[in-house]
Amino acid sequence: MSMTFEMLKIQRNRLRVPHSWQQAYASALRESDPGELLGRVEYAINAIERRYSEWEADPGSLAELTAIQKCISVLRRLIKREQLRTPGTVLSTASTGNSETTPLAGHSN
Repeated sequence: MSMTFEMLKIQRNRLRVPHSWQQAYASALRESDPGELLGRVEYAINAIERRYSEWEADPGSLAELTAIQKCISVLRRLIKREQLRTPGTVLSTASTGNSETTPLAGHSN
């Protein structure tokens, strides 16, 4: 018995493995060493950007998009909090939270 394309698509969606952005985000939230925190936040933002760039080929659900938006908001707050604690801290452009450089620009947080 052969599976139709629609059946394969449904089966693939049921078996969807959480994307690495979720693990990177969780790792950033768990980081307690201030010296490591910004690196983990940058990594999480890069992972979220990679996931978003895959969106057309592997679209996620509205729930995943909402989760991504919330995670970006939390990561931005972490960055700001850490920058206030450590004056002179500089992040790469991708991690500054500048809405013009993030792939989700135009989406509310």
